[in-house]
Amino acid sequence: MSRIPLAGRRIWLTGASSGIGRACALEFARRGARVAIGARNTASLESLASEIRSIASGAGGGDSVMVLPLDVRDRRANHDAVAEIVRTWGGLDTAVLNAGVREYVDEDVFDADRIDNAFATNFHGFVYGMEAALPALRQGVKPHLVGVSSAAAFLPLPRGEAYGASKIAVRYLLDSFRLRAESKGLWITSVHPGFVDTGMTSDNDFPMPFLVSSAQAAEAIADGMERRRREIHFPKPLTWTMKASALMPLWLYQFVAPRLIKVPARFQPTPGPS
Repeated sequence: MSRIPLAGRRIWLTGASSGIGRACALEFARRGARVAIGARNTASLESLASEIRSIASGAGGGDSVMVLPLDVRDRRANHDAVAEIVRTWGGLDTAVLNAGVREYVDEDVFDADRIDNAFATNFHGFVYGMEAALPALRQGVKPHLVGVSSAAAFLPLPRGEAYGASKIAVRYLLDSFRLRAESKGLWITSVHPGFVDTGMTSDNDFPMPFLVSSAQAAEAIADGMERRRREIHFPKPLTWTMKASALMPLWLYQFVAPRLIKVPARFQPTPGPS
């Protein structure tokens, strides 16, 4: 498929107040897109909107950003956000469903609340956004649905029971939905970042090989979106290694995997969705 620039596209982006989402909002704006930014932190969204307006003003852009505070775990709020985009901009071309939280599970004190929290945001929040966006996307220009999963979806990792399982669910849903949607003109992309230097990873107590900045992540995502990649994964030295490791016999991987990530003495609470 030929490259489809982001310039002029109407994009809804969730999880936009920090990390990868914030960097993506700025990168999309630099490329000339109009961005509707969603997250719970209204103050952070307003600050981000000011930066986007400055970028758009320098590029001669006009109605460049829309602030849409929401909690993605609220099904109705997702529908209200998309309705506002359609009312204001006349339609929606791309939805980038990015909101997420990290949860680690302690196998000695198994807490189902951690898994519930991961799925509430990372999967159910994604599903609610997808449900809300699809009718508008089908009326949009060269519609594109982008879901941010994780490189953790490529293979099981120690302590990844909650976070990884929720991201695998996102990947499976997108890959399955693509089998029918693509033939009807809706392009589907799944995004699988490795380690990205954000607030979510700042307190990780284990090595994070090939760590990239949020700006590098955003550039990789925007490039992949313009090229209409079905799957975007980065950094490649890490993600290709993980894909190859997934082909190991289970008995061998069972030996190797526990040595990949150090288990901490205590688990700290994880913040809610951005």
